Amino acid sequence: MAANRAVPYIIPLLGVLAISMPLVISIPEYLLSFLFWFLVYASMATAWTIIGGFAGYVSFGHGAFLAIGAYVSGIAATHLQRIGDFSPTLTLALLMILGGLSASILAAVVGFPFLRLRGPYFTVASLLLVKVSYALVVNTPVLGGGGGLWLPVPRLEISTLRYLVYAGAIFMTALALFVAWKIQYSKFGLGLVAIRSDEDVADGLGVNTFHLKLFALIISAALTGAVGALVAYERGNIYPDVIFDLNISVLTALSALIGGSTHWAGPFIGAGFVRVFDELVSTYIGREVARILFGLMLAITILIRPTGLLGAPKPARKDNREKSSKGNESG
Repeated sequence: MAANRAVPYIIPLLGVLAISMPLVISIPEYLLSFLFWFLVYASMATAWTIIGGFAGYVSFGHGAFLAIGAYVSGIAATHLQRIGDFSPTLTLALLMILGGLSASILAAVVGFPFLRLRGPYFTVASLLLVKVSYALVVNTPVLGGGGGLWLPVPRLEISTLRYLVYAGAIFMTALALFVAWKIQYSKFGLGLVAIRSDEDVADGLGVNTFHLKLFALIISAALTGAVGALVAYERGNIYPDVIFDLNISVLTALSALIGGSTHWAGPFIGAGFVRVFDELVSTYIGREVARILFGLMLAITILIRPTGLLGAPKPARKDNREKSSKGNESG
């Protein structure tokens, strides 16, 4: 299978990225930024596929989980600095844990009403989650309002900070891939596949579909929130217009769909393609053109190759096969 052939390349690539860490201090800023954001989108897309790919609940709301992880970690960073002088590594680890927990709580709260919706209704509701969250943040002074939130400046040399956030990005990508891999080949993953195939039939067979969906959304959100904390720590500031940018949610979903959202390794492949394409088009043509092309790419992918690069093509429909066999018999 194409998916199995691609798997051996994922782990070595992560290994190369990890081995290259000593070179981080000498890597040009532009290249390091590209690698960092590739890993960010790879981890987010892999987290997305747990609910959007395995369960088939396409979400454009993961920008809200990213944002709450970033904001909670930003507020926590200020308090941690007041409490004591923690090591940078411990600080980042604590912030990522808090970011993941806050996003999982939000997922648990919104999951109860949202996951009772299906198809495009769920997708629209997830999109509204980003818009409502944005409106709440810009009108909340304690979160910085429209001016955003600044994190305390880490007492680190620039080279050490680069090394730390790069290591954090590799860790989150590896963690997301590991979690997605474990889920895909577990009973939990089989339950999600049953939901994607036919939720009503799964219900009839005794599968607790709602709890499975909710658990998948919580795991997906937790990973995304931890990435949000990492992004906030790397940037040093959180601007609502940036962190709530709908383009983030679209690129996350697009990375998973292009690579193959029904396979744990697909989003990693898709993120690489999307990041290279985004960088080239945005640099040489324009960011607005890139957004238009991404929208077209998303529509084309859903219509022509919904299973992505690593996904197996959908089998022929049963009624078509029956018609074909009848035609052969009559012939």
